[in-house]
Amino acid sequence: MIKKCISAMFISTSLFASSVGININSDTVEFNGEYNIKNGGEYAQDTDYIIHGSFLRSKDKANTEKLYTLGAKVINPYLSESGLSFGLGMKLAYADNLEGKDFTAFPLELFGSYHFNEKFLLDLNLAYAPEVLAIQDALSYKESTLKVSYQLLENGYIYIGARAVKTEYENIGTIKYDDNLFFGYKVKF
Repeated sequence: MIKKCISAMFISTSLFASSVGININSDTVEFNGEYNIKNGGEYAQDTDYIIHGSFLRSKDKANTEKLYTLGAKVINPYLSESGLSFGLGMKLAYADNLEGKDFTAFPLELFGSYHFNEKFLLDLNLAYAPEVLAIQDALSYKESTLKVSYQLLENGYIYIGARAVKTEYENIGTIKYDDNLFFGYKVKF
């Protein structure tokens, strides 16, 4: 049920997205989308309010895992003249894997971004849910992503990055979804 709700919300977010992207490496593929709700209303000029979602499919030698996320974040773009921005958020993470065990967590998120110039951008995303923010068979959720983007076209970006995503289950242990380099592209609307 949770998976169907997250999938429906992710699809609707993607249909009205401010940006959509895909990234891959040899073991994973991730589809993601964002919608800036500031585009549709009167909000503070110096803050972005973003709904975001992703679908990560990871395959190793033994099995395939799927991770769905849906969240909201608030970002203050360009806090300084040097192109630095900072944001906070929260999301729902649901994993579909291993022997019918259900994983649901509500990680808190921290975002940072630095614009070197008009073309190059560095992003850092961290998400963490301790046991108190995890339900069902979940104990914790950890995610960190660092990526460098280059604006290839007016609204098109290519990027390379490193990502580590781990979920911890009761009685099973830790599942690593990804801990590798990836590359991808993103289109903004």
